[in-house]
Order: sequence, then structure tokens, then C-alpha cells
Amino acid sequence: MKILLLFFTLIFSIFSEAQEIKPLVLIGQMPGRYFAGTDAHAYVFGYVEIQNRVIQKIGQLKAEDLQSFQKENQNKKIIQLKRAGQSTYDVIYPGLIDLHKHTKQNNLPIWGEAEGQFANRFEWRDWPNYKFAVSGNMNPWVDYARAVECATYRWSELQVMVLGTTYLQGPSSCVSNFSIQRVEDADSYISQKSSVQAPTDLVIPEDMQFVWTSLRPLIQTGKSYEQALTQTIKKYCPTIDVTAANINSPEMLKIFKDQDKLVSLCQKEDLPTKFIRYIYWIHPTIAGRKNYFLNKKNPPSAIIAHLAEGRRDDEYNQKEYEIVKLLGLDMPQMNFVHGVGIPQKDYPELAKKDIGLIWSPFSNLILYSQTLDVGAAFKAGVRLAIGSDWVPTGTKSVLEEVKVARNYIIKDVDGEKLQQVLSSETNKFEKIDEELFKMMTENPAKMIGHSEVVKSTDLKTNPSGYSETAIGTLSPGAMGSVIIASYQDVNPYTNLVKFTTEKDINLVVIDGRPIYGNHTYLDQLGLASQYEILPVDSDDYSSLGANANTEMQMPTGKTPEYKYEYLIKLVNSFASKVFKKTDRCQFTEEKAMVYHSSVEADEDLKAFKAKTNINLDRVTDITRILAINIMTQNRNKIDPVEGKPKFSLKYFPALYTCNDTYHSKRMSDFIKIGTDDVFQSNRKYRDNIIQKQNLGRGPKELARKYSN
Repeated sequence: MKILLLFFTLIFSIFSEAQEIKPLVLIGQMPGRYFAGTDAHAYVFGYVEIQNRVIQKIGQLKAEDLQSFQKENQNKKIIQLKRAGQSTYDVIYPGLIDLHKHTKQNNLPIWGEAEGQFANRFEWRDWPNYKFAVSGNMNPWVDYARAVECATYRWSELQVMVLGTTYLQGPSSCVSNFSIQRVEDADSYISQKSSVQAPTDLVIPEDMQFVWTSLRPLIQTGKSYEQALTQTIKKYCPTIDVTAANINSPEMLKIFKDQDKLVSLCQKEDLPTKFIRYIYWIHPTIAGRKNYFLNKKNPPSAIIAHLAEGRRDDEYNQKEYEIVKLLGLDMPQMNFVHGVGIPQKDYPELAKKDIGLIWSPFSNLILYSQTLDVGAAFKAGVRLAIGSDWVPTGTKSVLEEVKVARNYIIKDVDGEKLQQVLSSETNKFEKIDEELFKMMTENPAKMIGHSEVVKSTDLKTNPSGYSETAIGTLSPGAMGSVIIASYQDVNPYTNLVKFTTEKDINLVVIDGRPIYGNHTYLDQLGLASQYEILPVDSDDYSSLGANANTEMQMPTGKTPEYKYEYLIKLVNSFASKVFKKTDRCQFTEEKAMVYHSSVEADEDLKAFKAKTNINLDRVTDITRILAINIMTQNRNKIDPVEGKPKFSLKYFPALYTCNDTYHSKRMSDFIKIGTDDVFQSNRKYRDNIIQKQNLGRGPKELARKYSN
């Protein structure tokens, strides 16, 4: 009997595995660019077949051959992407790529006091009003327990997922096996390359003064960064056996990182400014970046880092790329976020060295009233990608950001001939839309080193048949992460760039697994009853702040263990609270998120679920725990010393923009074609705002430190 039972168990297991690896075939329209000899601006009716995480086939179909095609592929999971009542098929696109996102703060609203008045990123970061409005509403609740941290990062993924992003860059944790892919995670791709690195800042002004004042004069004589630093170390620490050849080696870096030992080996007086700190703290980081690029055993993918964020005319901002060159980090596959202050004369050099720029126009314009000289960068051949930055001064996704970019190009307030340049001298909107489409797909894929395909004959190691896969494209050997959008325009790029919103994202597929979309499509794919109906947004969440029970406001300075137990008590105190759903979106078909089961594999989240009944695989519960915490526990509400009540949040933002009236209005009013808008008003009154808010001194002082 036991043998028979084992036999049937084995047969069932094999059958289940066969079911799981069943190829997925999507039938719909696609941009012509993915088919040789076809007009790139036309639609092609065809199919995409995904198996073992990867697109194995794409092909054209004729309507009259559809029935026979389905019969020939009846052993595969086939879905026709044509919704009830529609005369046309939906459009299949590669999943969108966002190379710049701060993922911790995206359940905050757009910062109301950002009016284009700042000179660079260091000015607003130090402004007290920013610290209250953003930091004050994030702290201390983010430190309460891992469950809140997980909910925060998962919220960011959900926010971009419903808008078609499948690859998101940003610091994160607790998102494995949940929703979309993270750019920095090696297993987001089938690849032999090292993981993408994404430090927030490459150049920090206080730490680079040593380079500017002590190393720069030596480098200007023809020495490399390593030679200049070696000469300087030998001068002040003569017993350290350092050479230009070993200065970046693990052995030498180990000596540098031992601060006490380093101090003992160097002279005590007349040291250059920041010398010790630079050697033990900053140089190992610089060396690490260089070693990453020069690693022959594990080829690099790319580095993504902030640089020159602020105004083009900010004197310090103009110096940051020069500092990068002094460090010798102007290397291929280096990508700079913003890069607004990089002088135009350096654009050809960026293009030649294969250094990319990640453009976040909304964030730049709302903070600084200026953005990247995108026309000059494009004309010079610099590879460009769109990045959404973060919600406090950015957008929810690249699909929102690209609409700001489009309006900025068309409006062209500074007369830079952007429409002419970005359309390759054709002045056609559809050509601009094609370039913007590429900035969300193939351009970022190239920038992070995941645009090429390498076949593999070792199917045991690489069951997909590929050892290197691409993203941002529809072709055999590309990862099977695609999105399905409604057909609304005769041009496939205009269709996505101008018209597609969260209402029109009808299916999101990650590595061949449908995870989100119209419930009717999910039903057809055999996922009926295996999903959560969305949206679950509620205006009631905003009332939590006004009605918060003061007895449930945790005293500051408690231990992590106390905070965890407090969080459980806090969440459970709202267990009976019903939050009425808000639905301003009025989707023609209900959206749904396929159930995940990552919580069961995480002991912390599993234990938290047992004590609170909060399941962080569910959008409802993620939203619930974030709303409760951010509305009742932000520092402005509970800490009279560090916080200010007037900055406390007045409302909890919705996951969907169509349910978020404030966010929708900020976006729609910012840049308007053919009429006055908030952006122009900010520019007009910028000097008055700076004077009123007593700004400008910080940037001037920073520029003075880096004067020639």
C-alpha cells in the first residue's frame, strides 16, 4: 500500500511540475520594431511564447490562421488579449524599467513646499521644513519593526507595478518572491554578470574636499588618482608600504580600514583636511567601485549613482563630474542619476565613454525649476533613461514621469528646440514618443548591461536555453516580463507614452507568471479565485490621524522588543475597524493581484501574521498597516520636541493615482501645453520665494569650497 501511495505521489508530483512549466502564449498586437522588415511605428498582430522564465518565440499571425495556431499549440496556456466589447486586441509591450527610485518614502504625498526654489540637493536636504514634512512623517514609525519596513518596500513595488514597471531600482528588503523584479538583484535575470550596484551618492562634498585640495593639483600634472593618493600617503605615513599598484588591493584596504592603526602609522600634525577620514572611510569605497568594474572573473553590469543634482547654473553642481574624473570613475557602464549640473561640453565625452544619464524631469523641475539639457545630451549621443525618483518630489512610476517629460519637450519653455532635436529633425510627435519609449525599455537595459542574449546548450544548467538574457525588449532570449495595455492610438509609442495610465494596464507578467491585471484575463489563465480584487484604497485611512487615540502613541526611546510588541498592540487595536473602499477610478474591468505566498517562507512575517492576522502578501493588509502607522505614529504627531504638529500628514495617499485627488491635481497642473501652469509660476516667482525663505547661503558656501 505504501509503495502504491508513493507511486501515485510521484506521478502527481511529475504531473504538477509539468503543469507549472506549461508555456504561456500571449496573442495580441505588438510594436513593429520587434519584427524585421516591418514599420516600427505600426502594430503587428502576433504572439509571444514564454517558458522557463524566458521568451522562446515571437511571431506574426494572420486572423484567418488563429484557429489552426491554437489547435497546434493546445498543450500550451494560450490567452487572446481581446477584452469583451473591444474590436481591437490589447498591446503587448516589454515590461518597463525604472533605474531610479527611493523606495522607503513613497507612501507620502508630493511635498507641498517644493516650488522650484532650491539650487542643489544639499540645500533642501538641510532645510528644516523638509525635515519636518518628509523625515518627520517617516520617523520613528519606520523603525518599529521589520513588518513595517517590509510593508513600506512592498508598497513601492505595488505602486509601480500597477503602472507597468517590471524592473525597479531602489534600496529594498523583504521583497523576494513578491510582485516585480529589483534591478539590483542578480536573480532578476539569467546572467553571468555581477549584480548592478546602486549607491545613493558617489560624491559627497564634505568628503571630497581632500581630493579637490590635495590630490587635484597632483592629478593635473598627469598622475592618476592612484598615483596621486599613493604619493600623498607616503608623504604623511611613510611606513605604509603602499604603491599605485596595490593601493586598491584587499590587503592594503584592510590596513586603511583599521582607523586606529592608520592613525598610529601617520604623522600627527599638519595633515591635509579630512586626510584620515578619507583614507579609512572614503577610499575603500572608491576602490570598491573600481575593482567592481575591473573584475574579470565576474564581469560588471553597471553602477547607478546620484551626480550633479540641482540647477545647471549652480557652481558646485558643475564641479561634481570633474570630481568623478579626478577619481578615475568616468568608466563605461557608469550611470548618473540627474546629472543636471554636468557641463554641456562634457556630453560628447559621456557618450564616448558609454556613461548614461537617468532623467527625472518632474523631480528636477519641482525642486530646482531646471532639468537636464536633454536636447543637447540626446544630440551628443548620450544614452538616456527615465527615472521616477520618489513620490515626495517625483512621480509614482516611469509611466507617469514620461508624461511630464513629453509635455516638457513639447512646451520647450527655454526655446531649446527640444521637439526638433528629440524627433531627429522630423518634428513628429510619434518620433518623440518612440525615443521616450526607448528611455523606459531598451535604453535602461543597455545602461545596466542586460540587453544582449547568449544561447546555451547546457540545458541542465540553463533550462531556458540561454546563459545571458535581455530585458526591455520582445525577442527570443529576453526575460518573460511583459505588460499588456489597452489600444488607444494608432501609434504604439504614443499609445503607451501619452495615453496609458493605471486604468489601461490590463496584465503584468513576470518571468512568464501573470501577477496582476484584469480579473477576466487572470480567470482565462486558470487563476480564478487566486487573487485579490483591487483597488483597496480608502479615504477613511486619512481620518486616522485626526482621530488617533493618544493612549496609543508610543513614547520615544524604547527598545526594539518593546516597539515590536507595541506595533502588535497598535495594529490589533484597529482590528475591528472597517475602511470603506474608495473607487474614483471606475475601471471598466476590476483589477486583481495574484496571491503570493512569500510570508510563509519568512519566519518574522509569519510570526507577525499569527499575532495580528496581517498578511503582508495582501495589498489590503499592506495598505492597512502603513496607514495606521504613518497617520498615528509620525514624529510630528507624537514627538513635541523633534516634531511639529502643523507638518503632520493630513491624508494618506492612495495606491492608484486615479483614487488620489491631490496627486492627480499636482501632476496635471504642473506642465500644461498651451496655457500657464505651476512650473512657469514657480520660475516666475522663484527669486521672491528664495528671499522669503532665506535660502541661497548654503549653495554659495559650498561653491566657495570648490572654487578654482
